[in-house]
Order: sequence, then structure tokens, then C-alpha cells
Amino acid sequence: MRINKKTALALAIVWSAGFSVAQADEGAQQTRSFDPTAPVIERPSAAEALAPHSEYTKDLAEDLFIRAASAYFDGDYGTALATFEKAAENGHPLAQWKLGRMYQEGDGVGANPAEAFRYFKMVAASGNDILPYSETAPFVAHSLVSIGEYYLTGLEDIDLPKDPAKALKIFRHAASLFGNADAQFNLGRMYFDGTAGRRDKHMAARWLKLAALKGHHKSQALLGRMMFLGDGIPQRPSEGLMWLTLAREQAKGMEDDWIRTDQERAFALATETERRSAMARAGQWATVFADR
Repeated sequence: MRINKKTALALAIVWSAGFSVAQADEGAQQTRSFDPTAPVIERPSAAEALAPHSEYTKDLAEDLFIRAASAYFDGDYGTALATFEKAAENGHPLAQWKLGRMYQEGDGVGANPAEAFRYFKMVAASGNDILPYSETAPFVAHSLVSIGEYYLTGLEDIDLPKDPAKALKIFRHAASLFGNADAQFNLGRMYFDGTAGRRDKHMAARWLKLAALKGHHKSQALLGRMMFLGDGIPQRPSEGLMWLTLAREQAKGMEDDWIRTDQERAFALATETERRSAMARAGQWATVFADR
């Protein structure tokens, strides 16, 4: 799916996972004149309605998606949900993704993991031919990661059993093809813990470092702990403390208390030389991440 300027702005509105679409800012000025109250084009015939890949259906789905995004931005979640659903029914993958996200997070609708799983599967199925660096690739990758996480926990509502081996395959696909940092972190953590039956700390460190270099703070923290302690990999205290320090700068809430604890413990155990080296290198990397 090629994203035009109107859709790019809609994506900027509905995207809530930490980054925006590049075209959104570029097209914002031209898009401000778009009238979200304009009527949707009516379907002229049953034959066209049954042509899911026709240009007419694609235009209809995109129009619905933009209208839904406008309603979502205005806080009209009932209209947004209903209109996203219509766009999703017409095969719009970004509407399917947003519905999955809303049900996943309980955003404007009651949290429903089963519905989230269903919509994310639609996106993943539509992404078989997506190029790794296309505009829609991040949404496909996010959907794959979410599906993998559901396979890690299982879903009782739809009798989806835990399947760590399947989760591992899905994460590997999202990590390798799309370079998704969350997928790389999940792979690293699974190899670290042996969740799928195979513990391989060298492999864990490999995946964690790929995500750490993208600024993924949990990957930085786990990699830093491994390096500082020499846990399954060669010990490098200064570099380990550097990664832990970078991770601590991004730590949020109680869920990241382990990061703060690990960084404080490593700082206390490190020599003065290791501390100075780690702080200097952390400052350099912080500048790199800030410039991205």
C-alpha cells in the first residue's frame, strides 16, 4: 500500500508506539484543508463491492481510514471504532493494525486480547509481500511482535495455547526481515532464559546488541548486565556499565525498577576508571541516539 499525504497525516494521528511516519510532516500543510465531514463515496454496484482489490475499494477504504483517524483525534472513539472497522472490512491494513492496537491497549474500547490478536493476524497476512523498508513495514512488524507475544502467554478466550517455539519463529521473522527492535529484544530474552527450550547466551547477546544499537533501553539493560558480569559472554565491565547507564536514562515506571537496580549495583562495583570510561562513552552514545 502506497501512503499518500492525507493518509500520512492520519497515520501520525493514530500511531502511538513511539515513532511517526516520515511523510506526515512533509504532507501536513497540504492535508490541513481535508474536510473529514465530507460524505464517503457510495458504492455504485454490488459487483464493485465484491472486488476487494479494485481501485474503487482501495479508495473507499482509504477514505474511511482518514475519517476514522480524524474522529479518533477528536476523541470520538465510537465513530472512530466503527469507521476503522469499515475500513478494515474493506482490506485496509493500517485500519486493521489500529483496531488491533486499540483492543490491545484498551484505547477507546474495552481491552480485548482476542480481538487484538484477530486484527494483528489480518495485518500480518496482508504483509507477506511488504518490502522491509516500505511505509507499512513498521505496522506489519509490530503486528508480528504482538502475535508472538500472545503465543508466549496463550489466550484462553480463543483456546490459543502457549507456544514458545512458534513465538520464537515469529520474532525471528520480524527481527531479521524488518529489523524490529522489540522482536530482537524478545529473541534475546528468550535465548537468555531458554524460554523455547534452547539457552544460548552468545545468541542472546547478539540479538540484544542489535536492538541496543537502535536505542531499545531494555535490550541495553540486559546486554549491559551480561557484559558487566561476564554472564555467558566475555566480561567487559566498562561497556556493560555504559549500556546500563544509557538504559537507566530511559527507564520508566515500576516495570523498569530492575534497570535502575542493576545500574546502581554495577556502578557501586565498578572501579573509578571503569566508571569514568562508562560515563564518557554513554555521553557519546546519548548524543548519537538524540541525533537520530
